[in-house]
Amino acid sequence: ILTPHPKEFERLAGSWATDFERLEKQLEFSKKTSTVVLVKGAHTSIATPEGKIYFSNKGNPGMATGGSGDVLTGLVTGLLAQGYTSVESALLGAWIHGLAGDCGPSRGVGGGVTGPHRAELRVYAARYMDTAVSAVGVPTRPFVGRLKPHGIPVVHDKPLSCVSLV
Repeated sequence: ILTPHPKEFERLAGSWATDFERLEKQLEFSKKTSTVVLVKGAHTSIATPEGKIYFSNKGNPGMATGGSGDVLTGLVTGLLAQGYTSVESALLGAWIHGLAGDCGPSRGVGGGVTGPHRAELRVYAARYMDTAVSAVGVPTRPFVGRLKPHGIPVVHDKPLSCVSLV
Protein backbone atom coordinates (compact mmCIF):
# COMPACT_ATOMS: atom_id res chain seq x y z
CA ILE A 1 0.00 0.00 0.00
CA LEU A 2 1.36 3.40 -0.99
CA THR A 3 -0.06 6.57 0.59
CA PRO A 4 1.40 9.54 -1.31
CA HIS A 5 -0.03 13.03 -1.49
CA PRO A 6 -0.50 14.33 -5.06
CA LYS A 7 3.00 15.83 -5.40
CA GLU A 8 4.62 12.61 -4.15
CA PHE A 9 2.48 10.62 -6.57
CA GLU A 10 3.54 12.92 -9.41
CA ARG A 11 7.17 12.03 -8.66
CA LEU A 12 6.27 8.34 -8.87
CA ALA A 13 4.00 8.33 -11.92
CA GLY A 14 4.71 11.52 -13.84
CA SER A 15 2.71 14.70 -14.30
CA TRP A 16 -0.88 15.05 -15.50
CA ALA A 17 -2.99 17.83 -16.95
CA THR A 18 -6.38 17.02 -15.39
CA ASP A 19 -7.75 15.23 -12.35
CA PHE A 20 -9.12 12.51 -14.60
CA GLU A 21 -5.64 11.96 -16.04
CA ARG A 22 -4.28 11.60 -12.50
CA LEU A 23 -6.90 8.95 -11.75
CA GLU A 24 -5.93 7.09 -14.92
CA LYS A 25 -2.27 7.23 -13.89
CA GLN A 26 -3.19 6.06 -10.40
CA LEU A 27 -5.09 3.05 -11.78
CA GLU A 28 -2.30 2.24 -14.22
CA PHE A 29 0.38 2.54 -11.52
CA SER A 30 -1.63 0.36 -9.14
CA LYS A 31 -2.05 -2.36 -11.75
CA LYS A 32 1.56 -2.16 -12.95
CA THR A 33 3.03 -2.41 -9.44
CA SER A 34 0.32 -4.66 -7.93
CA THR A 35 -0.11 -2.22 -5.05
CA VAL A 36 -3.02 -0.35 -3.55
CA VAL A 37 -2.38 3.36 -4.15
CA LEU A 38 -4.10 5.77 -1.76
CA VAL A 39 -3.57 9.36 -2.92
CA LYS A 40 -4.30 11.71 -0.02
CA GLY A 41 -6.08 14.96 -0.65
CA ALA A 42 -9.38 16.81 -0.69
CA HIS A 43 -10.99 13.75 -2.26
CA THR A 44 -8.74 10.90 -1.17
CA SER A 45 -8.71 8.25 -3.88
CA ILE A 46 -7.79 4.59 -3.54
CA ALA A 47 -6.84 2.56 -6.62
CA THR A 48 -6.62 -1.23 -6.59
CA PRO A 49 -4.59 -3.58 -8.78
CA GLU A 50 -7.94 -5.05 -9.91
CA GLY A 51 -8.76 -1.75 -11.63
CA LYS A 52 -11.19 -0.19 -9.14
CA ILE A 53 -10.99 3.28 -7.70
CA TYR A 54 -12.68 4.49 -4.53
CA PHE A 55 -13.15 7.94 -3.00
CA SER A 56 -13.46 8.77 0.69
CA ASN A 57 -16.11 11.28 1.70
CA LYS A 58 -14.48 11.98 5.06
CA GLY A 59 -11.88 14.56 6.05
CA ASN A 60 -11.40 18.30 5.78
CA PRO A 61 -8.77 20.89 4.78
CA GLY A 62 -7.45 21.01 8.36
CA MET A 63 -5.93 17.59 7.78
CA ALA A 64 -3.40 18.98 5.30
CA THR A 65 -0.76 19.37 8.00
CA GLY A 66 2.57 17.71 8.64
CA GLY A 67 2.23 14.36 10.37
CA SER A 68 -1.35 13.69 9.34
CA GLY A 69 -0.24 11.27 6.62
CA ASP A 70 1.98 9.45 9.11
CA VAL A 71 -1.08 8.85 11.27
CA LEU A 72 -2.94 7.47 8.24
CA THR A 73 -0.04 5.15 7.37
CA GLY A 74 0.11 3.86 10.94
CA LEU A 75 -3.61 3.24 10.97
CA VAL A 76 -3.53 1.36 7.65
CA THR A 77 -0.57 -0.72 8.85
CA GLY A 78 -2.40 -1.58 12.07
CA LEU A 79 -5.43 -2.74 10.09
CA LEU A 80 -3.20 -4.90 7.89
CA ALA A 81 -1.69 -6.47 11.02
CA GLN A 82 -5.18 -7.36 12.21
CA GLY A 83 -5.94 -9.41 9.10
CA TYR A 84 -7.63 -6.96 6.76
CA THR A 85 -6.61 -7.16 3.10
CA SER A 86 -4.63 -4.31 1.54
CA VAL A 87 -7.75 -2.90 -0.11
CA GLU A 88 -9.85 -3.21 3.06
CA SER A 89 -7.09 -1.62 5.16
CA ALA A 90 -6.78 1.33 2.78
CA LEU A 91 -10.56 1.88 2.63
CA LEU A 92 -11.08 1.58 6.39
CA GLY A 93 -7.94 3.56 7.18
CA ALA A 94 -8.95 6.45 4.93
CA TRP A 95 -12.48 6.50 6.36
CA ILE A 96 -11.46 6.36 10.04
CA HIS A 97 -8.64 8.86 9.48
CA GLY A 98 -11.06 11.26 7.80
CA LEU A 99 -13.64 10.76 10.54
CA ALA A 100 -11.04 11.61 13.19
CA GLY A 101 -10.26 14.79 11.25
CA ASP A 102 -13.95 15.62 10.99
CA CYS A 103 -14.47 15.13 14.73
CA GLY A 104 -11.91 17.84 15.60
CA PRO A 105 -13.72 20.87 14.19
CA SER A 106 -17.07 19.76 15.62
CA ARG A 107 -15.51 19.92 19.08
CA GLY A 108 -13.96 23.33 18.50
CA VAL A 109 -10.41 21.96 18.44
CA GLY A 110 -9.60 22.80 14.81
CA GLY A 111 -9.14 20.45 11.89
CA GLY A 112 -6.89 17.53 11.30
CA VAL A 113 -5.49 14.59 13.19
CA THR A 114 -2.33 16.16 14.51
CA GLY A 115 -1.46 17.16 18.06
CA PRO A 116 -4.19 16.05 20.47
CA HIS A 117 -6.03 14.11 17.76
CA ARG A 118 -3.18 11.64 17.31
CA ALA A 119 -3.73 10.32 20.80
CA GLU A 120 -7.48 10.18 20.22
CA LEU A 121 -7.26 8.28 16.92
CA ARG A 122 -7.19 4.92 18.73
CA VAL A 123 -10.38 5.90 20.54
CA TYR A 124 -12.05 6.88 17.25
CA ALA A 125 -10.88 3.66 15.61
CA ALA A 126 -12.33 1.51 18.39
CA ARG A 127 -15.54 3.50 18.80
CA TYR A 128 -16.34 3.76 15.10
CA MET A 129 -15.02 0.46 13.75
CA ASP A 130 -18.54 -0.91 13.25
CA THR A 131 -19.60 2.33 11.55
CA ALA A 132 -16.49 2.27 9.33
CA VAL A 133 -16.99 -1.39 8.42
CA SER A 134 -20.61 -0.65 7.55
CA ALA A 135 -19.79 2.51 5.61
CA VAL A 136 -16.94 0.98 3.64
CA GLY A 137 -18.63 -2.38 3.16
CA VAL A 138 -16.00 -4.85 4.34
CA PRO A 139 -16.37 -7.76 6.77
CA THR A 140 -15.24 -7.42 10.37
CA ARG A 141 -12.15 -9.46 11.17
CA PRO A 142 -12.15 -11.56 14.37
CA PHE A 143 -9.11 -9.80 15.89
CA VAL A 144 -10.67 -6.38 15.32
CA GLY A 145 -13.85 -7.73 16.92
CA ARG A 146 -12.14 -7.44 20.29
CA LEU A 147 -12.37 -3.67 19.95
CA LYS A 148 -16.16 -3.90 19.92
CA PRO A 149 -18.31 -4.50 23.00
CA HIS A 150 -19.71 -7.81 21.72
CA GLY A 151 -17.31 -8.74 18.93
CA ILE A 152 -20.14 -9.67 16.57
CA PRO A 153 -18.98 -9.81 12.93
CA VAL A 154 -20.98 -7.62 10.57
CA VAL A 155 -20.97 -7.99 6.78
CA HIS A 156 -22.33 -5.32 4.46
CA ASP A 157 -22.62 -5.67 0.70
CA LYS A 158 -22.47 -2.10 -0.52
CA PRO A 159 -19.98 0.66 0.30
CA LEU A 160 -21.72 3.81 1.45
CA SER A 161 -18.83 6.19 2.07
CA CYS A 162 -16.46 5.00 -0.65
CA VAL A 163 -17.91 4.80 -4.12
CA SER A 164 -16.59 2.40 -6.73
CA LEU A 165 -16.31 4.08 -10.11
CA VAL A 166 -14.81 1.30 -12.20
